[in-house]
Amino acid sequence: MRKRWREGVKTERTLLETLGWLRSYHRKAPFLFFNGNTFAEIARTLIDAFFAEFPHARRRQAASLAAHYVAGVLDGKFIVSAIASLAEKGDLKPGDRIKTLKGSVTGKIVRVLSDGRVVWRADSGAELIALPESLLKVEKKDKATPCITTASQHAMKKLPGEGFKHAWSPLIKMDEAVKAKISALLSKRTNLSI
Repeated sequence: MRKRWREGVKTERTLLETLGWLRSYHRKAPFLFFNGNTFAEIARTLIDAFFAEFPHARRRQAASLAAHYVAGVLDGKFIVSAIASLAEKGDLKPGDRIKTLKGSVTGKIVRVLSDGRVVWRADSGAELIALPESLLKVEKKDKATPCITTASQHAMKKLPGEGFKHAWSPLIKMDEAVKAKISALLSKRTNLSI
């Protein structure tokens, strides 16, 4: 595995191919612990360097998307379209429909301030001030555009019963003898048991 990794590092790839390669190592699980964290962190660091010209908030979102892709939570089409939407310039004007980077709040631009910040009204009625790079323009047909929130929603689904389709090892069950021993220890010190 180490030899394949060292040879693979030298191979020239597109960004998506590189993230796919990291994803393949995540799936191979070469370490006893923290495979997801290890390969996702490599992806985060790579994206952080690759998109150094992005505003900080957008770079963080792009890095998070890459990490979720490497961990197997997102598919390639989603990550390409989501990073492309982050790369769009925040050229906002009054009347434009917008959403936050995570897509959790939508609204409309009210005015652009002299310092470049924008005043916008959320659909809930709250009036807010933000930097344009922290908002994404919503096109009229944007119902099909994936929302970045999807990454964190999928990241929370890890078990088959939660709708996550991934080949995992069988769940570990505590042996009855161990349960009894722990219950005995707990009941001596407290009124708790398993």
